[in-house]
Amino acid sequence: MDRPSEGQMPFSFTPDQVRRVLQTDAGRKLLAYLMQDGGSALRAASEAMRSGDEAAAQAAVAPMLQSEYVQNLLRQINEAP
Repeated sequence: MDRPSEGQMPFSFTPDQVRRVLQTDAGRKLLAYLMQDGGSALRAASEAMRSGDEAAAQAAVAPMLQSEYVQNLLRQINEAP
């Protein structure tokens, strides 16, 4: 996945990009990890993005994204062709 450019929202993905990520083993593992809390953090982030509050969206998922496990999955996703 491309890194966001200045001023671009980091959570802005096309449906095709999301499908491609979820078709990978790392993408499926990432989604499963993010759903461990029943999807609460993802729902909160989604609601915040819908209301235009990017900072709240980032804050909702930030704790989960800090784990080494998630960082390794993100590296795998970013390195995928």
